[in-house]
Amino acid sequence: MSLKPQNTYKHLFNFISKEESRPVLNGIHVTENGDLEATNSHIIIQLYGRVRKGQEMIIDPKRIRCIEGKYPSLNRIAYQNPNFEIELVNKQLVQIFNFAKSVNKDASIEIKLGNRRLEFLTKGGNNLSLSADSDDPLDMYVSQTNLKIVFDFLKDNTESISFGYSGALQPLIFDKPQDFKVLLMPIREEWSHA
Repeated sequence: MSLKPQNTYKHLFNFISKEESRPVLNGIHVTENGDLEATNSHIIIQLYGRVRKGQEMIIDPKRIRCIEGKYPSLNRIAYQNPNFEIELVNKQLVQIFNFAKSVNKDASIEIKLGNRRLEFLTKGGNNLSLSADSDDPLDMYVSQTNLKIVFDFLKDNTESISFGYSGALQPLIFDKPQDFKVLLMPIREEWSHA
């Protein structure tokens, strides 16, 4: 599969919140450094150096106008140091995206790491298991919608990516230095595999 970086800005819109209760999250944050940021509070994307440096603003992409308000600081979340990192290649990114697409919308997905396997598990038994170069513990839940959005972006924009994890209720951090960073926040849910 060939990369599709031309879809980067289309993907950026998927990270924007659809809820009207927090209007600043309905926009794309343009930083003074020329970075673009978007979040729906559960997933975060930062694209580095995409526009000319200048004035900070929040742009409403639907109405093509500025949104008044203060965008939340994403740096305190985005710059955590992970306890470990795992490398995923594009073929695996595509497999994870296809898995997320096949799962019922808004289902919760458990992500587990152990015994050199990275597993994506659902209540209905629709599971994906990939080899992993780590035995570090990872056990978290994410929403199907957010997993699909994140891996749709990743599969189109990189041949490989490292992702890290720093502990319970912390995000998965997908980092391609000098290009982008994506965070996938966990949800609080537990269910039995029985």
